[in-house]
Amino acid sequence: MDYTYVTTKKVIIRSSRACLLYNLTLSGLFFYFIIYELLVSNGYMAMQSVPVTTMVQAQQPTQMKGTKQALCDTILDDCHSDFTDLAELPYCQQSTKHFNYTKRNCIRMDALENDMHIGSGAMLLTTHWEYLNQDVACPQERITCSSPDVYTNVEKTPSFSHVADIERWWIWVDHKLGQNRANAVGSSFRTQGYVQYPGGHVEKIQMCSEVADANQRDNMFCSDEYGDHLHVGKMLRSLGVDLDSLDQDLNMTLREKGLAMLLNIQYANHRPFEVARFFSGSYGELTYTYKVETAKHDIISKESSRSLESGVPSKKRMRARKFGILVKAQADASIGVFQVSTLILVMVQFGAMLAVAATATDYLVTTPWFAGRHSAEINDTYIREFSVHEDKVTRLQLAELADKRRKSRNHEEILKAHSIDPNLDSDSANDSEV
Repeated sequence: MDYTYVTTKKVIIRSSRACLLYNLTLSGLFFYFIIYELLVSNGYMAMQSVPVTTMVQAQQPTQMKGTKQALCDTILDDCHSDFTDLAELPYCQQSTKHFNYTKRNCIRMDALENDMHIGSGAMLLTTHWEYLNQDVACPQERITCSSPDVYTNVEKTPSFSHVADIERWWIWVDHKLGQNRANAVGSSFRTQGYVQYPGGHVEKIQMCSEVADANQRDNMFCSDEYGDHLHVGKMLRSLGVDLDSLDQDLNMTLREKGLAMLLNIQYANHRPFEVARFFSGSYGELTYTYKVETAKHDIISKESSRSLESGVPSKKRMRARKFGILVKAQADASIGVFQVSTLILVMVQFGAMLAVAATATDYLVTTPWFAGRHSAEINDTYIREFSVHEDKVTRLQLAELADKRRKSRNHEEILKAHSIDPNLDSDSANDSEV
């Protein structure tokens, strides 16, 4: 039985190009897997997607009686609305100030009157509405009714009104993080939040108790036990949106036709270069970040009715069609937890790519494109002089060496064909022929 052991042969190739290619490849793999994947992207963590509950509502501008407090609980007797005088609003008919487009009658609404919830985490903040009164067409006491409608319009055309001072309103967003493997507890009140503006600028959300000056309310976001308070005017300014700009196609201002505003909330407990926490066994600080965006829509509206008299159906009602800012809050959480299998997987990928890099380099150094025509011819003889420093050999010397190796190989093959060992000297060969 032939007992054999197969191993690899290590060959040192003195080639600056091969060395440069291989080391550049190793450097690229090191920076990607070690620097980017492990240190920047925290590749040693297994990421868990955790659900987040959200609730959205609105509040009109308020001020606490006798103080400069900008925000207060409207259920308290000393908390009052703080609207701008209608004469100061150019888009209102009650104002004498110049306005480029059609002025409308302006009305004041509080949050209970304005806020229209539309599904989970969404609401319509009314900026403009049209309405008319209606009478029931067929009261229940009538046995017969000739009208095909349930209600008939009292007025032939609806009335139009703007809701005053929307830019000074607030959006309340309350959100809570669900159960997760890191046992992280997160909410709009207990977790530090940030707002990221278009362009990348990030602003920290302060506690409302830290900013009590009413003069600062138009330039702040804040948080309290009820949730995050996002100033409508500040969000519109950060997005470059003016409610009094005109949509040329519809010939309506944004105040009249409405727009959509998306509040994307992202929870995370990991930051780049937090690998030091791996050794301490702890996780990064849990924070959340808002990214506010707008979406283009033609018209955003929702209809509703209000009963003006008792009865089912009501004998008199007001039918309203409201236009405004559709606010949609959607939240997600990416919670990282250290996991050995995740770290091993990254390291296995790193090792596999090192093997691929070595194999690719081994192949490239033997190709004419990389090694040159003369070096490739030498390789074809399957006899390579590794002691020759290719960087210091001229093309003529390489060509002579290749020709010599080719002739030597052909001579050895002729001797083997005549059953002569090419390793024997010439005298021994002649003796064998005799």
